[in-house]
Amino acid sequence: MFTEEQLNQLRGLLSPIEKRLGTLEQGQDALEQGQRTLLARTESIEARMGNFETKVDDLHKGQRQLAVKIDALAQTSEEQHKGIFDAVLGLNDIAHTRIARVEKHLNLPPLE
Repeated sequence: MFTEEQLNQLRGLLSPIEKRLGTLEQGQDALEQGQRTLLARTESIEARMGNFETKVDDLHKGQRQLAVKIDALAQTSEEQHKGIFDAVLGLNDIAHTRIARVEKHLNLPPLE
């Protein structure tokens, strides 16, 4: 088969290959860890996006409720409800500002 000298030569050739294989395995482990970290971050971002979307939906719902209240107040005596009407308009402005801020943060188109 092989002589002792030939076996030693083969061992000498295998040693650098084994070292490189070990380095490649370490690199693969690091890549897999990076993948797991990236996946965890992606899931965290998706969860936060879901929370933002819920908040935007809640703000839109509140805006619609305010619009209904404004319409109801507009149909009643304006002088009698002037203070309430101004307060509701102020709340509507606050809702618009908050919605615009969240929409900008989420890069969403404005509510029509």
